[in-house]
Amino acid sequence: MLHARRDVADSIVGISRVESTHPEYDVRVGEDGLISPFMASNFNTLKRRQEIEVLHFLEGSLYITATTALRANRGFYHDRTLGYEVPRWKSVEIDELVDFLFVETLLGNLDQLTAAGALAHN
Repeated sequence: MLHARRDVADSIVGISRVESTHPEYDVRVGEDGLISPFMASNFNTLKRRQEIEVLHFLEGSLYITATTALRANRGFYHDRTLGYEVPRWKSVEIDELVDFLFVETLLGNLDQLTAAGALAHN
């Protein structure tokens, strides 16, 4: 993908779609403990899931760049970086025991992911 798009890009990184943690549904907690929407003026103006902008997060499994671009930009993220979408089930960061248990469950159920079509996206 990077080779084919070298006219516009020097780097490519893994990204995955933001789903359950979309900032549209984040809330602030006030000093009184009450919550208020982060991106809306009130709860009545929250967007439906079908109306929100598709966002991605930097998922950390793929980093490819031209050496000259890495030296010049001192990193992989710059205005000539492509995103390579990785399915959510493949972009699990293991920081805690619960993350490890989640990955064990995924690996133990690959047959179900295949049946559900989740593996069709690689």
